[in-house]
Amino acid sequence: MHEVLQGNDVNVVGRTKDVQGTATVDGGSLTKASVTVQVASITTPESRRDEYFRTQALQTDRYPTATFALTEPVDVSGALDGSTEDVTLTGTMDLHGVEEPVTADAQVAVTKDGGVQVVGSVPITFADYGVEAPSLGFVTVDGKGSVEFSLDLAK
Repeated sequence: MHEVLQGNDVNVVGRTKDVQGTATVDGGSLTKASVTVQVASITTPESRRDEYFRTQALQTDRYPTATFALTEPVDVSGALDGSTEDVTLTGTMDLHGVEEPVTADAQVAVTKDGGVQVVGSVPITFADYGVEAPSLGFVTVDGKGSVEFSLDLAK
């Protein structure tokens, strides 16, 4: 996400590896997929920013996870040989106790051992999830951002 911190434009990236998911590929289609992130484990290089987002913005004590669930099957037959296929994933995002429909542009590859690799992003508008983007005088955060993901799902 983008913020202005003490007059300087900053692009903030938060990361976590505390992610679990499942995917089902059947007959060349990704028919089911679900990914859950432990939101409190997302960190940036700034611990005070992280604490604010956990306690004030995202209220991770009340809403500890964010979940994406696929709602429409996706043809991934072009990726069954290990090549990468561009797809649009249609689903729902549950964040901060609010579920909204979303689409994610992604690249999918099915590995030779039956695993699935998925890389992409989901645009997020904080207000859609009842989250107020901080505006604290010394820092102002844009009301929109994106969730970028890189997933390696093993069979």
